[in-house]
Amino acid sequence: MALTHIDCFSGPGGICTGFHAAGIRTLVAIEYIQSCVDTYSVNHPEVHVIHSDIRDVTAEQILQYIPADGVDLVSSGMPCETFSTAGNTSRSFYDERQFLFREGLRIAKIAKAKMILFENVPAITTKTVEKGKSERIVDVLRRELAAAGYENYIEVVLNAANYGVPQRRNRFFILATRLKDLKLSEPLPTQKKEVTVAEAFAELPNVVPNTEAEGTAYTGEASAFSGLMRDNEFWQLGQGTNNAVTYQTPMKHRACTLERFALLHPGESLKELFERYTGEEREALQARRVLPKKMFIKRNYRLKSGEASPTVTSHCLDEFVHPVYDRALTVRECARLQSFPDCYDFAGGPFLVPHIDRTVQDKYEQIGDAVPPLLAYAWGKQIINILEGKAMTVSDIRDYCGQVYADTYLSEKQRMESELAASSRNGMIPASKVEEIETAAQKEAIKNATIAGIERFPDVEAALIWRTVYEAHVHRKSGIQDADTIAKVISADQSWKKSSGHAFEELIKIRASAALREDNIDILLQRDLNTLIKAHELDNEPRDISWLKEQIKASVFDLYAVVHTKNGKRFCFGCIQSKTSVRDRVTRDREPSMQAMRSFFWSTIIVLDGDFLKLPKFISMVNGGTAEHPENGWHGMYVFSEQYSQDRIYPIDLGFQKFREHAVRAAQYWLTQRQWFNEHWRADAD
Repeated sequence: MALTHIDCFSGPGGICTGFHAAGIRTLVAIEYIQSCVDTYSVNHPEVHVIHSDIRDVTAEQILQYIPADGVDLVSSGMPCETFSTAGNTSRSFYDERQFLFREGLRIAKIAKAKMILFENVPAITTKTVEKGKSERIVDVLRRELAAAGYENYIEVVLNAANYGVPQRRNRFFILATRLKDLKLSEPLPTQKKEVTVAEAFAELPNVVPNTEAEGTAYTGEASAFSGLMRDNEFWQLGQGTNNAVTYQTPMKHRACTLERFALLHPGESLKELFERYTGEEREALQARRVLPKKMFIKRNYRLKSGEASPTVTSHCLDEFVHPVYDRALTVRECARLQSFPDCYDFAGGPFLVPHIDRTVQDKYEQIGDAVPPLLAYAWGKQIINILEGKAMTVSDIRDYCGQVYADTYLSEKQRMESELAASSRNGMIPASKVEEIETAAQKEAIKNATIAGIERFPDVEAALIWRTVYEAHVHRKSGIQDADTIAKVISADQSWKKSSGHAFEELIKIRASAALREDNIDILLQRDLNTLIKAHELDNEPRDISWLKEQIKASVFDLYAVVHTKNGKRFCFGCIQSKTSVRDRVTRDREPSMQAMRSFFWSTIIVLDGDFLKLPKFISMVNGGTAEHPENGWHGMYVFSEQYSQDRIYPIDLGFQKFREHAVRAAQYWLTQRQWFNEHWRADAD
């Protein structure tokens, strides 16, 4: 018997489509916007759709369409305008819309639902009930869930890209149940590699703007994703494979708009065009309406073929440009990015309508506001497994990998201890060997648990397996047993790794620039140099500019040194890497530094923690002079410590005085004798 479902705030049917493919039967849908109702009804004629403001829906309108003992699930994805940070104006409103979750809860109580699935943007977790108050909307939601009997719940943010959707779309979910002993868990990621835009658009024909020629025939090479979008039987929306393309309709573009699109490189938007074109050049483009008078950050982003799309919103027509062709996206292309199957008929509403009348949505808005069907499918399968007691959870993976880790560690430790004791004259283990045994047993435990986890759970991301092994290691080393505490330790560790490097770069920029201010030398972050290049405010020769662009694209260097000359010129003469630890990827970064020196740039590295310079191999990587590293890797390494001063390794403090002396000499030499500015140049030479 299929699970039963009521779809609140149903939109055009994203959740229902995914649930339907998973094997869940939607009985009733509730939707206020007529165009969404029309689209929903055409694709899901078996569902009773109530066209109404959900606040006006009565029990009588629902009960006659559901079993007497109730339904298994109610989903509720209320409008997100007052929570979203994407269009920040509505977020400043505090009105009845932010409490519409109560309607989903009311419907769940009417329908005696076993479970409720709430969906919204992650920013709902920070929105307060009133301006200046500390109580948040989610606090009220949790309290009212418990009062209604749904005390057992989980909260999670999921990225749709992890579930086969070709789009990086984070969404907040609460799954709640009135079954107190039911073990709840989110769906595990199903996708090990992001589906790219190119894979999403596979087989869709191109259309030419301002023509009447619609694309109706599939063409080109298929992808696994395009095959899934055409597989009507997977979606349980028909037989066989979809044979005709729909909604691949040419759009109308002015000549000035087409010219603007032609200026965009993949990954660029209107923002980058405003940065690239300044002064009279920008004014000329604005006069021809190629550029608008005002810059909108989230407009005209040219998609990257080799990556997943950014979040698709109700403004997707204005926000995205095709990765290859100079045009906006078609309805079908937006539907592909949201993972709607190709047979889905967006019958309701016009192609376009001004975003003023909130009682109607055009086809693009319907798609952008929907829950991606593949994400809903993952939830549907998980909910079925939960209610049948078959759901695989992160806890299952943690328990398995943790057990393998513990067993391996113990057996390896005992084996090595026995061997050493047997070979010892007095049957004792030498104290010097205790730490060696510990390290070796840990390595073996980590290796075995990781391999065993990947083999046992082949559909789970290897990164998740690695995380659970790390948790097992933390548990054994620290004695922490509570999973939430371990998660906080890991979260703190990960956030430190992500944030500390950037913080160190900012520190260098501020302190080094202050030390060099009187010398007309600036230390710039990579993004600052990129802005100068785009604005044509750097006076290096074209060969230099081309090389610097390549380094910026590859994110090889973290900072750059720029000198101002007396005649008003500005030149980039130095490339700087920053590391919180010498061990931190320094092996990989040596070769780009050597290439910089061969390209006649001053190449340096600034290190916060030089502890690993106690090892000769790291010293030789900087200074050279060994068989493995005959040449020096940098013109100089500057370390926040006095104890590692040796050859090209120089101690510095927050005053950056040694670095300042060398930067001034490097700039002078670069400007006057650059042809000799190779890897052998030394700032401290007489």
